[in-house]
Amino acid sequence: MNRVNQFKFIDRMCPNVLKEIKNFKKNITEVPLFINGKEVYNQQSYTYEEQFCPYQKDTVVSRYTYASSSHIQSAIDGYQNSKKILDNISNNQLYDMFYKMADLVEGKYKDKLLASTIVGQGKNLYQAEIDAISELADFLRFNVDYKMNLNSEKLIQTMDETNKQNWVPLKGFVASISPFNFTAIGGNLATAPILMGNPVIWKPSDYSMLSNYVFLQIMLEANIPPEVINFVPSNPKLFMDHIKSSKDLGGLVFTGHSNTFDTILKDMYTNVTHYNSYPRVIGETGGNNYHFVFPEYENISWLVEACIRGAFEYSGQKCSATNRIYIPESLYRQFMSLMTDKLDTLRIDTPEKDSIFTSAVIHKQSYDTLTNIIKENNEKVVYGGEYSDEIGYYIKPTIIKIDDMNDPILNHEYFGPIVCLCVYPDGSLKESLSACASTGKYNLTGSIFTNKIEQMRLAEKYLLNSVGNLYINDKSTGSVVGQQPFGGFGKSGTNDKAGSKYFLTRLGNNRIIKINNLNSINIIDDINL
Repeated sequence: MNRVNQFKFIDRMCPNVLKEIKNFKKNITEVPLFINGKEVYNQQSYTYEEQFCPYQKDTVVSRYTYASSSHIQSAIDGYQNSKKILDNISNNQLYDMFYKMADLVEGKYKDKLLASTIVGQGKNLYQAEIDAISELADFLRFNVDYKMNLNSEKLIQTMDETNKQNWVPLKGFVASISPFNFTAIGGNLATAPILMGNPVIWKPSDYSMLSNYVFLQIMLEANIPPEVINFVPSNPKLFMDHIKSSKDLGGLVFTGHSNTFDTILKDMYTNVTHYNSYPRVIGETGGNNYHFVFPEYENISWLVEACIRGAFEYSGQKCSATNRIYIPESLYRQFMSLMTDKLDTLRIDTPEKDSIFTSAVIHKQSYDTLTNIIKENNEKVVYGGEYSDEIGYYIKPTIIKIDDMNDPILNHEYFGPIVCLCVYPDGSLKESLSACASTGKYNLTGSIFTNKIEQMRLAEKYLLNSVGNLYINDKSTGSVVGQQPFGGFGKSGTNDKAGSKYFLTRLGNNRIIKINNLNSINIIDDINL
């Protein structure tokens, strides 16, 4: 999908999507577990949780069954059977299933998938379209292309030997733990392992349950064998206690908080002698992302747009959202004047209305954390700082001005509509670049704004190796599958680059076959390896 450099939100809510939203509100979706090809409810006490709409906090949008220990263990115990089923499916059959999923995302299920993402996760229609339709369909189609590419890669051949390679599954099932903020990430983490031949046990986020369940229905309609995808909403600790204890754990894919990922790695490494293999662990965690603006940068109107979109689209609830903006003193007044003028024109409200820029944050815990940050730094707030949870969890885009590059607030990821504006003296450029590069533990995304070659050389020296995804004169968000494969290092994750073939290589084993031609004359043409 082409992302143009201008403020974008859909002026009018699509009537069909609005109709689906109303249906979800009126008829609360009962979400079951899906284990070994069957829907499962806890019939004894019907243990369930409720998912609420973030912008109408008292509105329930789904009730979902919470897995017990026996449910999770049942999913694990079904691994051998699901593996046999996947082993009997050809690559071409899998490719057809993935293409059909993409077609269903963009066609039959489009309005329903958009509505579930809006009402459950609080995205406006434009953000939901980018995520749940464009990016999700891209993941599905591009991953097929990437696997074809991997399987077609040629090794060096000689007169005496034929060398072949292909990709086979991991030794075990893959556990997928997905976040609330991107429907597409849930879809990718649930399907990419299957494409590589691995059965999946999927624990979706409690706060994206509705859209993830809609995608599960898409998977099944596209003929993904029901036994190979287990949908297991559950307590995170209970889930991991069972997953980490299974000798058949072949891999784990995770997107979420870095502290949670730390715990997962610690648990798995401690238990490593128990496994039948060394499980592949893929993690994408947090980001403390920056925009660094050099003195004399001329396109201030575009800079303002990039900063607003980077910091405040989807209320900053993206791991790539801009947390820090470094601006020289010489540009501060002009920048803030244009910034506040533009922010004042943007509507923050229910995404069911027309022309909404962003809406509420996801839940009360996030709301409380973010409003406490605002309260603690109230004297530094130069824009926004207003909030209300009367109807939903609304926080106005907030700018906190920072004059001390060592201020502890700069070390943290906010994951909300808060950005720190660091004003530095024009004459302290190198010191400011160094501070920007060394702040915090995350290395995910960053942006450089300059039109001067000598400044670019300085940026190269200080910032080139500071993040996994670096942008020049563009915002820190908005990576596109196949164009900017996404991932960071440091405490931002294992940098396996979702949206590229490298991600898939972590979900399979590369098998190499050497054939001695001189001693295999009678069989070379008759075998299919």
